[in-house]
Amino acid sequence: MAYFDWNATAPLLPAARRSWLTAIDTAWGNPSTAYRTGAQAKVLLDEARASIADVLDVKTEQVIFTSGATESNNAFIREAARRAGTGAEVWISAIEHPSVREAALHWWGKDKVVEIPVSSSGKVDLDWIQERISDSKPSLICVMAVNNETGVIQPIDELNELCMEAGIQLFSDAVQWFGKGPGKFGFRQAIAGISLSAHKFGGPKGMGCLVLGDEW
Repeated sequence: MAYFDWNATAPLLPAARRSWLTAIDTAWGNPSTAYRTGAQAKVLLDEARASIADVLDVKTEQVIFTSGATESNNAFIREAARRAGTGAEVWISAIEHPSVREAALHWWGKDKVVEIPVSSSGKVDLDWIQERISDSKPSLICVMAVNNETGVIQPIDELNELCMEAGIQLFSDAVQWFGKGPGKFGFRQAIAGISLSAHKFGGPKGMGCLVLGDEW
């Protein structure tokens, strides 16, 4: 049977399966412990973190492993809300994943969440953002890199430039981009963080990470 719904989840790649089985067979210890089994697990964990950091061109300490994008999105948005304080707004695209939308509504409050409209092509309206920030500036903007339903690639580079000029932090749910999109995501200026999920690009389910920007 042909499988075409890689936006929902991807089949486990043979190389990922081999690595996963090797890890759980030979390095099942707690990586925080000092004895040999834990040390073996820590070595593999550090290697995995370094590999992701190399692909994204970031430091290893910027990569935080989680159970997936839902945890990553919630953790980042919660901390962003805490740092922003009362009265600050967060703008999210009208097509954001529920894990971003619900986290924003919960941690920021319904009256502080503003939806960014999208065009008929499914891309966020950059003109709307440009016009609106002249009157009111949010603390954070959340726009997914690639839509999980349509596959539309969002103008993250242009949005990053816009946010940089306005002094606004940008967060992106990048689960549909990582392992599929061309080139490196590029943590430039305004990008404060991205979330990744292994099962979207051939890794095991229940694994992901939050990658923070240089100044976060």
